[in-house]
Amino acid sequence: MHRRHMGLLAPVVEFLLLEHAFRKIEGDVLFVGRQTTFLDQHSLKLLLDRHGIIPAQAGEPEIDTATWGGRQGRFITDRYLMKVLGVKNLRFMDVSNYEGADIVCDLGHPVDESLHGKFDFIYNGGCLDNMFNPAGALANFTRMLKPGGRVVCMESASSYNTPYLMYSPGWFFDYYVMNGFSDCKIYVCSYTTVQELLFGPWDLFHFDWPLNKDGPAPEARHNHLLLLTVAEKGADSTADVQPIQHQYRLDPTVIARFENNLRKFSESKRPLVNSRNQEATPSVRTLLTRITDRLGLSLYRAQPYLRRLGKFALGIPRIG
Repeated sequence: MHRRHMGLLAPVVEFLLLEHAFRKIEGDVLFVGRQTTFLDQHSLKLLLDRHGIIPAQAGEPEIDTATWGGRQGRFITDRYLMKVLGVKNLRFMDVSNYEGADIVCDLGHPVDESLHGKFDFIYNGGCLDNMFNPAGALANFTRMLKPGGRVVCMESASSYNTPYLMYSPGWFFDYYVMNGFSDCKIYVCSYTTVQELLFGPWDLFHFDWPLNKDGPAPEARHNHLLLLTVAEKGADSTADVQPIQHQYRLDPTVIARFENNLRKFSESKRPLVNSRNQEATPSVRTLLTRITDRLGLSLYRAQPYLRRLGKFALGIPRIG
């Protein structure tokens, strides 16, 4: 498990708030590494008000001076963010006690059984794209979740920021289907600059699996890409079933298991990202995107399995 964590980017915080509005993030929460949270008090209040979330009593704001990205003292801490959401039990896991992690283990190897079924919510902010055994880590996330628990993963889908690995939507989707999760939604997030990466807005696309069951990697041209995945563990979910990509899935037993498990997703009431968070009036850039889509010049025209949802994380102040 690598020490580099991209953190809680401001658009990811908004994504977590939407998930919290759907179903409260509570109980035992695990962050994979300490997370630089790219918000100050003002921007956090803006997002809470936007989604009608009443903050819990969290005491004086805690300012981040411990994480690599927060040492200039401009951002709130990951702990304070979770306190505002009412989370009382927050743990941090890393390969060492770097930046103050309190659970030390290497996610590339099986975690201790004392951690099995321990957490209601896990956030991984860019660990898997910098490690050698990410499939083992993904299985560990599942082992550590309680039934009904959720995991949110943010990982690189293009080469920006020197990832060790880049991910396709199908890599996550097929794993969660084959291991009997009750839901999984995957978003492809496009940005062009460091400021857009940290604070938004992002162009947001939902991975529409039926339109390309191979789950291919999206292609970046003049942009950079992230995957944002939320998955919910079912009562009978497993951790170690290895998926087979669609075009090689020939065994009738495997096909039947996949199709049977996939039906669970249709029963989930989790909505796509709330449309209130999209731009009300198309910007010049959005109009240009639509024109290039029609002309077949953009990557998304060639990849119709990416369903465009619009701009995400609008109006978050850029700090610093």
